[in-house]
Order: sequence, then C-alpha cells, then structure tokens
Amino acid sequence: MQIKKPMITSRQFIILAFIGGIVIKGLMLPSVMLRVSGRDGLFVMAIYFVLEIINIGLFCKLISDYPDKTFFTMLEDCFGKAGGKIILMLLLTAALVKFTLNLSEVKAFFAIGMFASMNWAVMIIPVLILCFAISVKSLRVLGRAAEIFFPFIAVSIVLLMLILFREVPLENVLPLLEEGASPIKEGLIKLPMWFGDVIVLAVALGNVKNTKRLVLKGVVARTISSLLIMAFSVALFSSYGNIIPLVKYGHNITTLTQYNLGSQEFGRFDLIIYSVWMSGVFIKMAMNCYLAVRCAARIINVVNYKYISAVLAAAAYILSIFAVPAITDVYELSTALWARIIFSAVEFLLPVVLFAAAKIKYSGSGGKKHTDGEKAAEESADIKGEKTARERQ
Repeated sequence: MQIKKPMITSRQFIILAFIGGIVIKGLMLPSVMLRVSGRDGLFVMAIYFVLEIINIGLFCKLISDYPDKTFFTMLEDCFGKAGGKIILMLLLTAALVKFTLNLSEVKAFFAIGMFASMNWAVMIIPVLILCFAISVKSLRVLGRAAEIFFPFIAVSIVLLMLILFREVPLENVLPLLEEGASPIKEGLIKLPMWFGDVIVLAVALGNVKNTKRLVLKGVVARTISSLLIMAFSVALFSSYGNIIPLVKYGHNITTLTQYNLGSQEFGRFDLIIYSVWMSGVFIKMAMNCYLAVRCAARIINVVNYKYISAVLAAAAYILSIFAVPAITDVYELSTALWARIIFSAVEFLLPVVLFAAAKIKYSGSGGKKHTDGEKAAEESADIKGEKTARERQ
C-alpha cells in the first residue's frame, strides 16, 4: 500500500498547534503561576512561551524541509533503534504524566467552578473512552475535529476576553519584581509541566500537506495563543494580586466571569462559553493520548492500537483514581524532580536536538527517501484499528 496524500492539511496542523497552546492553560495556568511566582509569574510565562514558539517553528521547518519523513523515522535515523526507543519511553512517560495532570485540571474545573462534590471515579470513564477512542483513529480524525470546533472555540475566546476585562483593576498587576528574580527562578524550575504542548505535534511530522509558509503560520498561531494566555493571566493577577494566599490550587477564571457577569443574580450563562471551550480541552487531551499510543506501539512493535489504547486508558484511570486521587497529589507528581527532568528533556530539548540531528543526517539528501513503507505501515495500522472498531460495533 502506498500513501499518496498526507493525513492532515497545514490548516488543521496550525489549528491543532493553536488549540494545544491555549485551551487547558487558559483555565488553570494563571492561578498556578500566581501561587508560585506571584505577579512575577508573567515573566516565567513569557520565557516558556518563547521556548514554545521556537520549538513550534523548528517542527514546522522539519515538516517543510522533510515532508516525507515521519517523527519515528527521524528518531531511528538520527539516534538508532535503541536510542529511538529510549526516547520513546521517555516520551510515553511524559505523555502519561501530562495526561494525568490534564485530567486533574478538568476535575478541578468542574469541582471548583460548578459542582462542590462529584464522583470522579465515574465521571472520568467517558472522558477516557473519548480520548483513547480517538487515539486509535487516523490523525485526520483529530485534524478534522479541531477544524470543526475551532470557529466555536475562537468565538468563546473573544467572549471570554470581553467578559474578563469588563471590570478589572489593571493597576493591581503592579508592582513587579518586588522580590527580585527569585520568584521567577522558582517558577521556571518548578512548573515546566504546565508549559510545552509542542511535542504532541510530533506525530504530524511527515503527515502534513501544503507546507507553504508553514513556519510563519505556526509561529504566528502559537504567538497569538501565548498572548491570549498572558491576557487571561493579567486579568486574574489584577483581580487577586493583593490576596494571593486566598487563591487555591485549581482556582480558575470561571470565578472572574461569574463575578463580572453578575451570575450570582442572573445565573451561570457563562457556562455556555465554557462548554464550548471544553471541546478544545478534549481535543488537546486526545492529542496526548494519540502520542502515547503511537509511542507504546513503536516500542513493542505492535500495529494494532486498540489493545495498547485499552492498557493505557486503564493505567490513566488507576493513576487518577488510586495513585494520585487528590488535586494536590497530582501537583506533587507534576513538580517532582524526576518528572520535571523527563518532561523538560522531551518537551523543550528534544525538538532542538532532533532538528539539529536531522539537518546533519539528511544534509545533501533532502530526507525524502525510503519512507513510503514507514508511512504505509502507520496508515495501515490506523485503518486496521478503525475497521476493527466498526466490526465490533
């Protein structure tokens, strides 16, 4: 079987890059930064966002320069089979921890913003089914879903901006750097897990068509999403800048929209906006699942993704319900030294190293040979997974 067309369009790739950079961060990151670094968290966010934008640009450049080279082919070509599998094991670990963090933040969003108590052991099941069901499908399923929901997500972002800045005392975001650089240093060291969201796009390498001006489009899309997160943070920092001890972990911008809209008297119609926003959250979480399933499949050389997906879904359930059931437990896991080292290595360092290694490896050859079989195998596995799912239905 020969693959004639890549699996997603450049437009879908850019939308995935934008959604991955804003949806969950927009809800939870501002309060996390405020608790750890105070108002100086804006500097921490700016530094990490610059790294994200650079890495997005590097990935887009790889896609443009080597349109027929997949991520897994590049790893094997540049680092060998053994080295590639070690990297994939690190990626799998990072993806599972990040997915557990995302699950926890979704739980916090509902628990703090909507329901005082909820049976998460039951509520998590449909979320896992949705995310891991998408992970066994072709990448075009994710791309098309992002393309369909993007207009609604964009409208919800605009409405959130209008609501958040309706009554915000912007002067409260000052003063900055009252304690020097120590809060910035603490935020940079402690919170890398809340940033990145670039490596999940690695599965798109070699699977994007029409790559004209892709680097520019990718950088612009990620820059816009980063600026929007900074704007959300300014709104939260301005509102709570003088009462930081009262901001609990899991506190999010829903409280601001509730107050600004007078929802105590008129009802929570702001939840309509967040229900649309959650579609992007689930797409972002499915991207993590997609990467984890592909990494596990490559490690053990399996082409049928459904069994791997089931095992990883069970692992995520056990982690979220039994191993780290409380929001604070997930925070401790995400800020553990080993987790920060692994995540920083694959999220911030790997794109740079892979870019340099690919340029050296493929210099003079264009990197466009000997990949048809690789792409055919991956596409065949996707098709087989979809066909099996239909037969079982």
